[in-house]
Amino acid sequence: AIDDIAGQWRIHLNRIRLAQMSGQDQFTKQDSETLLALSKQIDSIEVKYLTQITLGQLSGDSGYYRRASQYAQTTLERAVALVYLNRETEARNLLNLEDSDLPGDRAFVLYRYAVKSRSAEEAERALELYRLVGDSRGMADTLLLLAQLAHSQSRDTAAGRYAQRGVSILKSIGDEQRAGAIQAWMGSW
Repeated sequence: AIDDIAGQWRIHLNRIRLAQMSGQDQFTKQDSETLLALSKQIDSIEVKYLTQITLGQLSGDSGYYRRASQYAQTTLERAVALVYLNRETEARNLLNLEDSDLPGDRAFVLYRYAVKSRSAEEAERALELYRLVGDSRGMADTLLLLAQLAHSQSRDTAAGRYAQRGVSILKSIGDEQRAGAIQAWMGSW
């Protein structure tokens, strides 16, 4: 229905997410303005949180992430907002690894913490969660992080295995350019 504001908001959110996934930003500016306007008409903290996270992803403006952290209703939502604010350690400390809700968001927090802390253990945890939700890009990014960490410790055999697994995933999702860059990196050592 035309007056279904929440439905319209959801449509614009999904259009933005699809455009982000496909690398097409031409729709996102208009949709983001509409998303924000619609969110102001909806009395839902979750809508406000998701709107702020999405607008932050599009613009890189940390003000959106600060507002999202204020709207966060769970520790996991707060942790995600904190990661975007480059407060990975604080975000990681909020996670309860025994929880099983929203494994994709948990994987994101663990991955970003692993990048900052250079922790292979946390990267392995993130990889398992990305695998659980079937997030190919997350798995590839995490495998490449594990390859970098292994290579920095002169464990080139392990680094090569991780990198090759990442390359295979990237090729399977059609990211030949990034796969080629990783293969070139592997060839340099």
